[in-house]
Amino acid sequence: MDKETSNKIFTTEREGQLHFFENFGIDIKGENEVLIAYTDGVHNGNIFEFKLSINNTQQVLFQAVKYLSRLRITGHPVPKNILLISLNQSRVYIFDSGDYFDEIHEIYYGGASKSNDGFEIKKQPKEIDYSTDIGADKVLKLLRENNFTKIKID
Repeated sequence: MDKETSNKIFTTEREGQLHFFENFGIDIKGENEVLIAYTDGVHNGNIFEFKLSINNTQQVLFQAVKYLSRLRITGHPVPKNILLISLNQSRVYIFDSGDYFDEIHEIYYGGASKSNDGFEIKKQPKEIDYSTDIGADKVLKLLRENNFTKIKID
C-alpha cells in the first residue's frame, strides 16, 4: 500500500476502485474474474461496493445485498464479506452476508442503486481505516479470506 493513498482524493468511483485494487494487489485482468455480474468487484470471499464517500451505510449495504442476490441467481458463490469502501475517507465497512440470508434470497428488479431507502442494518459493521499501516494490514488479511455464505438452491 503506498503512502499517498491516505492523502489521495478521488473524483470518480472508478478511479478510486482501480487505485484500491492496484494498491492491494488485486489483478482485475487476470484469470480470476473480479468484475462480475455488474458488481464493483468480487475477490475471494469478498464483494466490494465503492463510493467516493459513504453518507448512508444502509443504502450502500442494500445495494451490495442486491448484487449478492444477483450472484446467487446466476450461480456464482455468495461471498461472506461485504466490503463497503468509502474511498475519500480511506475507510472500509465490513458486514457478514450471512446476516442478510433472507434478503439475499429475494429477487430484486431494476438497478441495484435505486430504491434503497428503509433498509435496516442487522449488526453494526466492523470499520477499518486503511490509510494506516495497521489498517492496510487488516484489509490485506481480509482480502485473503475465501469464505462464502451457504445458500438455498432453488
